[in-house]
Amino acid sequence: MDIDDEGKGTGQLAMGVQLAIDEDRHLVIKSFGTEPVRLQSIRQSK
Repeated sequence: MDIDDEGKGTGQLAMGVQLAIDEDRHLVIKSFGTEPVRLQSIRQSK
């Protein structure tokens, strides 16, 4: 998600992914179950 200073933004949501931490302590996405869903008009809650 990318949210600006006004609390509005866009992003992507990936369903059915497997996350792992590699030996260098980096977050790795192992596989996608489906294509990511685009999120538009995200608003930060107060």
